[in-house]
Amino acid sequence: MDARGNKKGVNAQFMPPQEQLAYSLNFSEEIDCKTIFAEPLPIIIQALQAYNKWDDLLKNLPDAESSFLGAI
Repeated sequence: MDARGNKKGVNAQFMPPQEQLAYSLNFSEEIDCKTIFAEPLPIIIQALQAYNKWDDLLKNLPDAESSFLGAI
């Protein structure tokens, strides 16, 4: 679900099973994960616990590709 909300030029909708995000993917590093995880991935929890400041976390985000491959 895209929580950024609608405004002029933005029309996100929650209509399962159809997805309508507020914005399209713009960078090769972005993914639109179709998997719903009942629990957060351990690598995500580790990253959140390892850094106290958001900019430190941003510089050290875990690799989503390797995270998802291990969980699927």
